Amino acid sequence: MAGIQDETRMVRKQYHLSAQHVRRIEALRAELGVSSDAEVIRRAIDTFDADALGREERDLVEATAADLRRGIERLNERIADTLERTREARERLNDPGWIESIRERTRREVEADPALVGAVAQMIGA
Repeated sequence: MAGIQDETRMVRKQYHLSAQHVRRIEALRAELGVSSDAEVIRRAIDTFDADALGREERDLVEATAADLRRGIERLNERIADTLERTREARERLNDPGWIESIRERTRREVEADPALVGAVAQMIGA
């Protein structure tokens, strides 16, 4: 059960801010005549009202969120497709029949063009 003392107890937190935000906090601190950045931030939190967003801002936020959701869904689909192709490739690479078919194709290509071995060896630095 939280008491009054718990509500007024300060907790030290660290946040990463852009240099622009830091300059804005410093300017607000001077403008408000307070001695700490934390006081500026506390006042901003106390005065923040999420319902104060206008209809246009809410529409923009909702549209942006919808675009992000669609983008994430597309990305998830692409990731799932990539994972499936990777699984199939692993299966193929571990299939002795597939490996043998590659060996056989390579033998036929070398028989058809013996210079191929030298060219490949030179290309890979062997």
